[in-house]
Amino acid sequence: QMDIGVKVCDNLLVWDPPWHCKRSLLGMGDVLAFVRRVPELLAGGYDLVLQPVPIGTGVMVAALTCGNVTVAVIDPTLPLSRIMGGYVSHPVRLSPKKNYHMRDLLEMTICPVGVYSSAEKTLVLSDRITAAVMDMLHTEGSQKIVILNIGAGSRLREWGKIKFAGLIGRLSGNPALKFVLIGGADDREKATRIIDLQPHCGVVNLAGQLSLNMVASALSLADVVVTADTGIMHLAAAVDTRIVAIFGAGNVHYCHPISDDFTIIQHELGCSG
Repeated sequence: QMDIGVKVCDNLLVWDPPWHCKRSLLGMGDVLAFVRRVPELLAGGYDLVLQPVPIGTGVMVAALTCGNVTVAVIDPTLPLSRIMGGYVSHPVRLSPKKNYHMRDLLEMTICPVGVYSSAEKTLVLSDRITAAVMDMLHTEGSQKIVILNIGAGSRLREWGKIKFAGLIGRLSGNPALKFVLIGGADDREKATRIIDLQPHCGVVNLAGQLSLNMVASALSLADVVVTADTGIMHLAAAVDTRIVAIFGAGNVHYCHPISDDFTIIQHELGCSG
């Protein structure tokens, strides 16, 4: 449902490595799944490989692609990242004395191939789409809009339906609040279950119903957004909406919102970087 209208590549390959959704050590099946992937990486014939995240496993996968040009950010404090940096054509080494955000890492990755980001970054919202989304929110009077992004993209990043329902229940005594659920098509069942747990709170369910442009408009209308560490979090920051960000298997150091108005709630899972 990404309504951006721009072709940015000829072929997009998405692979969810087995270590992204693991709370424990990898099993033999996970190792074999990765081994089976290696020949495909080696035979890819890639012209350009960009690896902006300096985590060692990511740098290892970038090296295995054997691209004509492979640019990878290397963190010298991470042993695997440091070792694999010797196997990529253009390692970009971080200074252990500096703090970096993911935005910095992305720019450091594209600069070696002659691509530079513009200093001016403007997100333009459609008045027509914003008005249509406002009608979908069913607010009454001066109600404050609380958007709950129930999607996460990974089980380790996900905040469960029981917790979302519990949050709604604790705040539902305030009639000035309007709760709105957003998420992808895969989150529709989860949204229905949340509403079943809190049937009398007037929750608006927009999960799976919004294009990316509509999500941006919805976030701009919200007074606060509660979300896991996802692209929605950064989109909320781009439209200057207050954020409560829930981090589990995410790296707060690299990935916090670029905003002046956010609160981080973190539960360290050991794979949070």
